[in-house]
Amino acid sequence: MKPILGKETYGRGLMAFKFHNIDFLGHTGGTSGTSTILIYDDKNKISIALSINGEMSPRNDFANDLIDIIYNNRLNLPQQ
Repeated sequence: MKPILGKETYGRGLMAFKFHNIDFLGHTGGTSGTSTILIYDDKNKISIALSINGEMSPRNDFANDLIDIIYNNRLNLPQQ
């Protein structure tokens, strides 16, 4: 199921993602007004599942913030 890293980024059910220089394998989906992502960090054995109901928060921005929290990185809160 894993893509051949360095040769493929998708095509075997899982796609390669990079958030904050961390390699993940996973899959995305969604429909009108919803967005999902499921990613797995094989090195640290961490899985993250995210489902967003609404279009106000872009999925990748939300995933980046969630990854910052999980990996103890500095989280920059939005300014008003």
